[in-house]
Amino acid sequence: MMKLDDIAALAKVSKTTASRALADSPLVKEETKALIREIAKAHNYKPNTLASAFARKKSGIIGFCLLNKDHPSFGHPFFGPVLDGALEQARKDNYHIILAANKGSDYVFEEPFMQDCIEGVVLSSFAPAKAVQEFKKRGIPQVLINDVLNTENNTFIMDDNYGGAYQLMQHLMKDKGHFRIGFLTDRLSHTSYLLRYFAYIDAHRDAGLPVYSNDKLPLFDLEGGFSLSSDYYLKKYGYDDIPRIGSPMVVVGVKSAAGYEAVKQLIATGDLPSAIFAVSDSLAIGAIHALQDAGLRVPEDVAVVGYDDIISSTAVRPALTTVRVNRKEIGRTAIQELEKLIENPEQETKIIYIKNNLIVRKSS
Repeated sequence: MMKLDDIAALAKVSKTTASRALADSPLVKEETKALIREIAKAHNYKPNTLASAFARKKSGIIGFCLLNKDHPSFGHPFFGPVLDGALEQARKDNYHIILAANKGSDYVFEEPFMQDCIEGVVLSSFAPAKAVQEFKKRGIPQVLINDVLNTENNTFIMDDNYGGAYQLMQHLMKDKGHFRIGFLTDRLSHTSYLLRYFAYIDAHRDAGLPVYSNDKLPLFDLEGGFSLSSDYYLKKYGYDDIPRIGSPMVVVGVKSAAGYEAVKQLIATGDLPSAIFAVSDSLAIGAIHALQDAGLRVPEDVAVVGYDDIISSTAVRPALTTVRVNRKEIGRTAIQELEKLIENPEQETKIIYIKNNLIVRKSS
């Protein structure tokens, strides 16, 4: 097998010059580059890009933490497509991605993932304060997806949760005439769901309408056993704490079964809203099944809307009205922004919002 030493010998240059030429270095004359490339091509020489990266004291490797409590990690309806977008962008920019799938909120990574071989890391996770501190200690640039923390020199990539949820509420209120709208959510300590809740509350306020309240429902723990990772959005939207307004139904996790059980409990009260806004499609699908099993029609008796536009949102009957999150664009943007941080680790903290789209189907 042809080695770099052999290419250098045939071109009658040093190994360093051959390496620089193949890396398109401006330190090598164009005619010398052309000669070395021609020799390399003729002998089917393929450079060891990883070794070359280490020689430049750059590994060309990005870490990607995929938080998931369930397996398979890559099948997650939100983070799976985010990872797809990240992989596409990294490949385009000649970076490699190594993965760490982590469970829970302790963020204990295997040492090889934390070592200095990674130039930067993407954390697609929920309230990863401990991980952020650990990577910061090691001088590793980071981009966070789906959450915002009070940290310096980080970039945060967020779906426009507030805007998307507000669109849904306008659709239910103005387009469909619903004024008693229930709210079904995972814990509100999760930034995405908190913003969707704020939009739900604010849409009622802007319309001058009371928020749906059902005193037969138990009081739910709004934070679901977790604490807020940041008070950034509380301040942004003028709140001192998460407001308890109306009767939000809070579950832990967004599986369909959780939505089913919550709405089954709602049905038992005998005081149904005319519509239900679920903060995820999975919860919305569970809600639809609970209503249908109780002999109720969707949307004639109770309309249901979700959020995310996962694949199964078109398989359920009636098909689900939802917000389409551009998950692949979130992944692509995360890699692009991480590359900027790798070049300039002292870059100021910023938040980037990715636009989404309201998708109206039959469930509303």
